[in-house]
Amino acid sequence: MMTSEEFRALYEEHFEAVSAFVYHCMGGGRYGWNDLDDIVQRVFIKVAQNYGRFRGQSSVRTWILAIARNEIASFFRARRRIHQELSVGTAPPESRNTAESAEDEAIHRDEWMRLRALVWALPMPMRAVVVLRIYHGLTSSDAGQVMGWSAARVRVTYHRALRRLRRQVEAVDSSPCPSEARPSEPWP
Repeated sequence: MMTSEEFRALYEEHFEAVSAFVYHCMGGGRYGWNDLDDIVQRVFIKVAQNYGRFRGQSSVRTWILAIARNEIASFFRARRRIHQELSVGTAPPESRNTAESAEDEAIHRDEWMRLRALVWALPMPMRAVVVLRIYHGLTSSDAGQVMGWSAARVRVTYHRALRRLRRQVEAVDSSPCPSEARPSEPWP
């Protein structure tokens, strides 16, 4: 059993990562804050209860995120909604060029929101891998430990997800926009 000081240090170090992971996996706010807080709380209760069983085969953060993934799955099972998709990203990345016009920034935000919607449309395992690899920056090996998969399966799922996203982006970009005509000639 861990001491309260050890738990406090672990909690402070990993709380933000666990909260962000739960938030994004739960649809970025599709569910109530109480549900999100309950899941984060259950994660840390399980961490405290099972810390003595941690074998050190992965980083502590990877182990805690695996517990979070299991708690999220339990939440969906309890509500018969395991088919719900995971989420990424709550906001577009900050603009790198501060001299961008308001129009350019609006276009950038629209593109980010379109991409986010496409990621939401991915099947749950693909979305989870994308969240872990891109948002959390985990390696294939670490993401595999969180998912309970091999690193090879994570890599394959990740590349399939990216390929699917590329195809969807190309399909959206090539379809004519019904609300406005796209000029065939550049504007003067």
